[in-house]
Amino acid sequence: MISIMEENDAIYALLKNVVLKNEKMDRKEELWDSIRKETLTAGRKKTVIRRVWWIAAVAVVAIALVIGGFASQKNIVSGGDKMAVALPGGSASELGANSSLHYNSIGWAFARKVALEGTAIFEVTKGRKFTVHTSEGDITVLGTKFLVTEDRQGTALHIECYEGSVRIDTKAGSEVLKKGEKADCSNEGIIKAEILPEFITYDGVALKEIIEKIETVYDVNVSGKEKYDSMTFSGLLPTGNLKDALDIVFGSCGIDFELNGKDITLK
Repeated sequence: MISIMEENDAIYALLKNVVLKNEKMDRKEELWDSIRKETLTAGRKKTVIRRVWWIAAVAVVAIALVIGGFASQKNIVSGGDKMAVALPGGSASELGANSSLHYNSIGWAFARKVALEGTAIFEVTKGRKFTVHTSEGDITVLGTKFLVTEDRQGTALHIECYEGSVRIDTKAGSEVLKKGEKADCSNEGIIKAEILPEFITYDGVALKEIIEKIETVYDVNVSGKEKYDSMTFSGLLPTGNLKDALDIVFGSCGIDFELNGKDITLK
């Protein structure tokens, strides 16, 4: 493409070769210089006008992008109750109480990303990777159902994977959770564990196996259990309350026990 200066130089060269009929002027060079200056001035005016129009067009596009960007920002805040949230493409979330979710509806077509503050359960359709961003780290999945809880201080993160798999990336490290696994993340690292149901059902199972499960679930030590190896247990074992678990298991078997911190003594 020829620049404005190149155009003006070409015009000036042509003008110098023009022969005027009955020419009697002695200062032809000065005349052409004057004409060239006028040409340059006109060219500059056109250039300025073109630049003004270009700047105006860019400004209009920029304003449209800014307005569109603000309009595409979705900020969802729950009150004191849980809230069902429909996400683009068929994915969904159940936002916990006093939690918030943020995403860009336009950017969703290029990257499925949400920012979470608080607690939410996500059901993600298969497709492009899905990322949940928190202050403590990112959770990335392809197609799954999982729960994310960020504490109010932003210093810990809890994730439970119900379907598929989940990748966790935090400052303390990275881990992959499979179905039925959970993790607690903090500055010290990531601790994985099994997701337990509220109750475990047993039917005629050796008591020693139940005691081993109690020790594993509640991180306690049971002493004096050897003398009850021949006994069995049928019933429900609570996984969320140690005292209830001991009362149900040992109470139904007629066994007295003493609880002292993490130590349990069978009498």
